[in-house]
Amino acid sequence: MNFSEKLIKLRKEKGLSQEELGYKINVSRQAVSKWESNQSKPEIEKLKEISNFFNVSIDYLLNDTNIENAQNTEQKNLVRSATKKLSILFILILGIYVITVIYKLIALSVLYNRANSFSEDNYWMNVNTEFSSHYNDKYNSELDISRDGNIKMLMISSGLNLDQTDLETPQYIIYIDKDNHIGYELNYDSNEKKYEYSNLDTDFDDYFQTNDVKEETLKTIENRFWFALNPLCFVSLSNEYNDECIKNYYFKDFHIVSATYEYDNVGLISNITEYYNYEYKTITYSYDYVPEHFGDSIISPLEDEDFNGKIIF
Repeated sequence: MNFSEKLIKLRKEKGLSQEELGYKINVSRQAVSKWESNQSKPEIEKLKEISNFFNVSIDYLLNDTNIENAQNTEQKNLVRSATKKLSILFILILGIYVITVIYKLIALSVLYNRANSFSEDNYWMNVNTEFSSHYNDKYNSELDISRDGNIKMLMISSGLNLDQTDLETPQYIIYIDKDNHIGYELNYDSNEKKYEYSNLDTDFDDYFQTNDVKEETLKTIENRFWFALNPLCFVSLSNEYNDECIKNYYFKDFHIVSATYEYDNVGLISNITEYYNYEYKTITYSYDYVPEHFGDSIISPLEDEDFNGKIIF
């Protein structure tokens, strides 16, 4: 398509006559007619006016091409520009995601190493487990374990069948004092309403091999390393440690188990709550370091006034 053909097409697209176009660019109708009949070409100044009026380039007017090709070229340029912008945006988002993942992996590694360095030797610790079932037979149970480091331990287990109130009393109690070589078990006799005393013949060290606070913390951190890949999960190294993705769902016997984990301000596990098929389980972990009172916070049931006259030897 040459200049004259382009001029005719552009003029008709605007809905103008030759006389109207001549008026717009300050030339006569005869001049426009000669241009469109290819008898002459406009001077450079008039080419500029025609270019500005139709919003096309002078190169387009003078080069033998067609409007469709020009439009296709313009569309291709727009697509290239949009593709370039999207590529830059994708690279930027990917970069932020990768940096975030790396940070969360580092954060979890720091938390893991921090928990792994925790030693229970000089700490008082307590692990309280409460279980509640509200399906068919309603039943509650509780296991409370207190430890003075690796010196003393007191384990109390109790249960409550909601139809039998006499089971509120602890069912068995284990007490160990390694330094004084004392270890015994108290089993509750529901008929006698008293506890039967029996010595523990096993190695006391077996009861102190597990650091529940440390091991449970490490296990939950290991299970949550995949959260680093989730852009919606946040991991912080601040003292007020918080993990926005502490809720986990998994399957057990074709039922969904909902588990929520809470941590204290130094990143150690403090609470686990699970819900499964009308059953609730809550484990609370606590610990404290009191040098001046260490080793004296756990009292033997034999020295506890609450058990006077309630133990059968």
